[in-house]
Amino acid sequence: MKNVFLLFLFIAFFVSNFSLQAQRIWSAEIFKEVVDQNVRVEVKIYRAGDSKLSIKFNWGDGNEEVLNLSYTDLHSSGFRRDTYLANHLYEEPGFYELSCIDSFLVENVVNIEDSGNKVLKLKDSLNVFPEGHPFARNEAPSFAGHPFGHNIQSDNGLINVIYSYHSEVFSGAEDYREEIAPFPAEGYSTPAHTNAFFMDENVMVWDRPVEPGIYAVCVKVREFRRGYDNPEDSVFMSTAHRAMMIDIDESMLVSAAAPFIDGILSLFPNPATHTLQLQLNSFQAEKATLTIHNAAGQMQYREQLELSPQLQPHQVDVSAWPPGVYFLSLQAGGRQAVRRFVKTGTG
Repeated sequence: MKNVFLLFLFIAFFVSNFSLQAQRIWSAEIFKEVVDQNVRVEVKIYRAGDSKLSIKFNWGDGNEEVLNLSYTDLHSSGFRRDTYLANHLYEEPGFYELSCIDSFLVENVVNIEDSGNKVLKLKDSLNVFPEGHPFARNEAPSFAGHPFGHNIQSDNGLINVIYSYHSEVFSGAEDYREEIAPFPAEGYSTPAHTNAFFMDENVMVWDRPVEPGIYAVCVKVREFRRGYDNPEDSVFMSTAHRAMMIDIDESMLVSAAAPFIDGILSLFPNPATHTLQLQLNSFQAEKATLTIHNAAGQMQYREQLELSPQLQPHQVDVSAWPPGVYFLSLQAGGRQAVRRFVKTGTG
């Protein structure tokens, strides 16, 4: 009898463990629609394997519930999309943080330690207005398409991940502001990059990964609406996140030395807010001209330098510059090295 009981426990453990392995999370996002103080959510979880019958969801006002699986479909990539639907009526208008918890992530993610045992904790925020308010109806940003390779472009190791959003009736008055956010799981670190890792409007720019593998990334979109009484005012409406994995293979990589053009060894931080740090050198002692132009081609900065074979640190104060994309050029003799960087923060 004891042996039968032990066998039963072993089978139960095996089936449970196999089920968890089969439900590995690849991507997740939450769509939100508001009508007065009633909110409808649609949670989409993309899994490498079978569906999961329920997930935990917190409405941010003290109410937590288990959302049951509403429907599921299989993508041509082999990943399954589980969709969970729910409605909630907020008793009071205000700012709320919604969240869902699910487990476990896909295994062997490069930038999440022990990812196969890590839980997804996805959060979004929402501004709920009282009934009758001009902004009482809203659709939060929702990501168009599936979070797979069709929106990823690779050019000699430069990775662009293009995001697009479904529009709504208020789309002409909407203002979406994108940024890279930490992936919502413990043990996350920013993906290693040779030059830069940032958002350029709706494009995630990963300037040359350093090694192949599965990486966790997360895009955050903040939604604002132009003011009802004063169009110059912006009113915060919601945030939306897409947490997803990107599979970087050998064909997307270049050698670590390839981007290091003679004259500039490195440029950091990128994005920069206050000071841009450079490390310069040349094969010989020579004069060089350092210039920086904005995206419209207007010169922002110019300086004459003396290069040498020794490594030279150099700083450029960008704290007063307007936010945006800039291009740094170093010219010496007939050679030119160009780097792109982003300035963030207010000038």
